[in-house]
Amino acid sequence: MQHVPVRGFNSREVEDYLNRGYASAMEQARNSEKDENPKNKALIYQTDQKGWSTSSKGTAWGQRGHLTAKGSTVLSELRSGLQNLQD
Repeated sequence: MQHVPVRGFNSREVEDYLNRGYASAMEQARNSEKDENPKNKALIYQTDQKGWSTSSKGTAWGQRGHLTAKGSTVLSELRSGLQNLQD
């Protein structure tokens, strides 16, 4: 499947641009490690935390992700909806 740009936007160009910028920043950081002056050293931020993770087990909706806003299960709501359509 061929990528078709929308309104002149080409995602490949953007991806290449971001990759070049990242590679350049990493190269500057590596080169600055050799510099004796602490003001010239580039810092790369790294975190030990995982991004967008939840500490609770379950779904993105929490541990009760199978319930609707009313507090009933999704499947029971579907069953009652089907019954209403068949009646």
